[in-house]
Amino acid sequence: MNDIAISVKNLSKKYRLYDTPSHRLKEALNPFGKKYHRDFWALNDVSFEVKKGGTIGIVGQNGSGKSTLLQIICGILQPTTGTVRVSGKISSILALGAGFNPEYTGRENVYINGAIMGMSREEMDERFPDIEAFAEIGEFIGQPVKTYSSGMYVRLAFACAVSIEPDIFVVDEALAVGDEIFQHRCMRRINEIRGSGATVCFVSHSAAAIRALCNCAILLDYGRLIAEGTPETVMRKYHALCNERKKLTYGSMKDLKAEKELSPSGTGESGETAVFGIPNIDHRLGDGRAEIVGIRLHNALGKETNALKAGEEAVIRMSVAFKEDVESPIAGITVRNALGIDIFATNTYIENVELPAAKKGELYTFAFEFVVPNIAPHHYSVSPAVAEGTMETHVACDWIDNALVFHLHKTDQVIGIAKVPFSIHYSVLKKSGTLTDGI
Repeated sequence: MNDIAISVKNLSKKYRLYDTPSHRLKEALNPFGKKYHRDFWALNDVSFEVKKGGTIGIVGQNGSGKSTLLQIICGILQPTTGTVRVSGKISSILALGAGFNPEYTGRENVYINGAIMGMSREEMDERFPDIEAFAEIGEFIGQPVKTYSSGMYVRLAFACAVSIEPDIFVVDEALAVGDEIFQHRCMRRINEIRGSGATVCFVSHSAAAIRALCNCAILLDYGRLIAEGTPETVMRKYHALCNERKKLTYGSMKDLKAEKELSPSGTGESGETAVFGIPNIDHRLGDGRAEIVGIRLHNALGKETNALKAGEEAVIRMSVAFKEDVESPIAGITVRNALGIDIFATNTYIENVELPAAKKGELYTFAFEFVVPNIAPHHYSVSPAVAEGTMETHVACDWIDNALVFHLHKTDQVIGIAKVPFSIHYSVLKKSGTLTDGI
């Protein structure tokens, strides 16, 4: 138990819901104990553990109980049944400006927040410049927070939360309101907190953030924990659940087999030869009106391969059999790294390739030609998809996670995800005061 930072056992939280305020009064005054409410279980028998130094992602659709869970972990709410044991000092950002007095200035609220966290005035004097610099709200630090925008609220709240070097850091989706620069700053600080050995509870709808930051994840649905495991596994189930709510079929689709009779000639209109067979199916979803029957990776010589190098020309070929008429088909691919982070993606809609309405029984073969970018040498997966509609509004017909995997050979030194070509210039200031350009 010494290595467990957060232990949640059989946790449940019940609320009483009344149709009108008068029903609450009637129930309180009724001499016979008549009930005018109905029970709502925000959480129902949830159990999990987080080890010290771990980072857990908590995902689920709106109303699934994520925020209630975090508030109980932080001690803001009390559970109806079950227990929560926390080992260490908690810092949290659960809502915009939670705990801020709107009449006080930002500076005053920072010091009040520090006092609540048990920090002395002298400690806050030492930390305040860093908090002010992180929040970056300028002269508004001296203005009442009731004049702040939502973005300014969350900037100051986050800056306060990360200033105390917590043992456990709990952060809700509130960060989504920040601008791009602030979001990058927050992610860098969260990584610093993780690197210090702290435990992080992270709620987000961003699959990329969950995959990049977390080493485990849980999925909540209507107050119940329905999945627990690696971020990749849980996010696949989360996306499948979202599609199921759109009345799509997922998960246990029958093992679709290629039916070559759908292509009498085996060659499409553009001369692309159909491909059959899918090397791997980690997960599959869609309404089944179209079926991906094959996918292959070929190099510039037209040979099938599972290894590429930066700068090389390559082609991903994908064949799709249409089981029903699809008025506005879209075909696309997504390439991810081993952490499940999307590296690049495209589809026929983005590339302005106008496809005719697909008819039942037709077999389309797509060739996605590209030059391999100079990205870090590693294993990458390709996830193909076919849908109907537009980028803004579409319905998945078939999506396969990690249908094939290829390895990228090491070429130039890559720091980070990708190497971008730069031209670097410099200037030297001579004692004479003139500048000499150099390359």
